[in-house]
Amino acid sequence: MAASGSRNFSMTCDEIVDEALDLVGARRQGTAQLGEARTRARTKLNYVVQSMSTRGLRLWERVRRTDLYVSNVLQNVVTSGTSTYDLGTDVLEVLPGTVFVRRSSLDTPLVPMSDEGYAMEGNKSASGKPSRFLIEQNQSYTDSSSSRDIQGRLRIVLLPVPDNSTDVIGYTCLRKLQDYDAATNDASSPPVWSRCLVYGLAAELAIVYGLDISERRDIRGEFENEIERLRFHDTPRGSMRLTPRF
Repeated sequence: MAASGSRNFSMTCDEIVDEALDLVGARRQGTAQLGEARTRARTKLNYVVQSMSTRGLRLWERVRRTDLYVSNVLQNVVTSGTSTYDLGTDVLEVLPGTVFVRRSSLDTPLVPMSDEGYAMEGNKSASGKPSRFLIEQNQSYTDSSSSRDIQGRLRIVLLPVPDNSTDVIGYTCLRKLQDYDAATNDASSPPVWSRCLVYGLAAELAIVYGLDISERRDIRGEFENEIERLRFHDTPRGSMRLTPRF
């Protein structure tokens, strides 16, 4: 026998869902009920992922961007006389120290401002090459695919107000993982998260399917163990040497 030679293990949405349904005993139902159970479980899987991203874990993508939105039109340069720009709806956070303005192929870092600092700025309409920025959080937007109003978009405010339309604003951000919309969607999270997602989803389903408190506690315990394991996995590795003092 030989090794597979592959290193591409990944789970689709419904593979994660089916594993979780097995844990709560839901797969023993009939075919019709199973189809409905999968549909409901996919929704729960999405908010399990959203919830986990708030627990200090790296359940996101880190990317460099130069895209801005003006009147919901995507562009990568600023507009002269316009100081406020929406960022992509997939942006969770702009990382400190990564924002810059590019003019004539020369990048210049921008200095972050607080809400208080922006409020104390006397002349907010002064124009020139941007040197500072403010990130405004939790702006609302209308999702084009569902026509829903959604909260959570980030917005960047530039000072001074850009004086030309050739400057490029660049930044590094944390981006949301892709949603699980269909049964065959591949996970956008790393494969090492697969077991954690299975047990996280099972923990949400356990009450729905009437598991007793000890079974729910066991599943929730496995989920929390996976969280801690992945928290350690996300810690940068390095050598450590202990030297005794005499």
